[in-house]
Amino acid sequence: GHRVEALHRRVRQRDEEDEASEDGGTYLFPFPHLKGLHLTSLSDRHVTNLAPAITQGALEKLSTLHVDFVPTEGLLGINLFFSTMQRRAPPRLRTLDLMGSYLGDEGFQQLANLFSSGCCDCVEHLLISQNGCSDRGVTKVLKAIAGPGCDVILKTLDLGRNNIGDDGARLLFKTLRQQPLRSLRTLNFRANQFGHAAVTAALVGSVAKRGCTTWRNLDLSQNPIGDQGLTPFFEAFAGNVAGCPYGLLTCALSGTELGDSTADALSEVLQSGMLQNLTALDLSFNWIH
Repeated sequence: GHRVEALHRRVRQRDEEDEASEDGGTYLFPFPHLKGLHLTSLSDRHVTNLAPAITQGALEKLSTLHVDFVPTEGLLGINLFFSTMQRRAPPRLRTLDLMGSYLGDEGFQQLANLFSSGCCDCVEHLLISQNGCSDRGVTKVLKAIAGPGCDVILKTLDLGRNNIGDDGARLLFKTLRQQPLRSLRTLNFRANQFGHAAVTAALVGSVAKRGCTTWRNLDLSQNPIGDQGLTPFFEAFAGNVAGCPYGLLTCALSGTELGDSTADALSEVLQSGMLQNLTALDLSFNWIH
């Protein structure tokens, strides 16, 4: 805790200090056993000072990295961060948290390049919510992690509070059956813009083919899915009698415009025992009578 706070202060104070020396990476980050780093509101200058610490190996034992950028700074710092990570990403990095960085589709292209390079194959938890990403940006990232140059196997994927519509959601749900997401435990897809078409076209198929058996936490809240999407979604759970029950523990469907039809399908799947492990279900702000 106090070490990370000290690091953050030193990054900001560098604006008033001389340029880093040749061993600037170890000067800026004199903690060789650091495992977690949380830096917020990074400007271009901050990223410029952070880059030597990454390229010179001062973060080799880092397992959790959270950074976000000043939204008014543009892409210079974002591009520098990703290019630096491609040169020498921390080899033990498990959690990459870019939540609230406002990367946009251009920043997601840089993230896609990072995964395509194979530099982040150890990442298990990818948190990229609240970034202003559309279908175009998420498509690039999903194709990168499912591509031949990437061996990442994600356990957590947070895409909440973006601008992803039916096309991006459809690709995501299809990718659930591929190796990078077949071990996924937590999927946060709340507050985007996809509707029933994406769910019925792809997500239902993933459930029916038992491509979601590792799921523990699912959040589809605040998307206009409606009964047209959610009713067949739960029917797929109930209709699948092969193997053991699904391991889903929490399911959030708040504000998804579901009604009595979905409630009936949910009742059926609960009676079937296929969701017997479920411990929390959020159906608030819907149209159930």
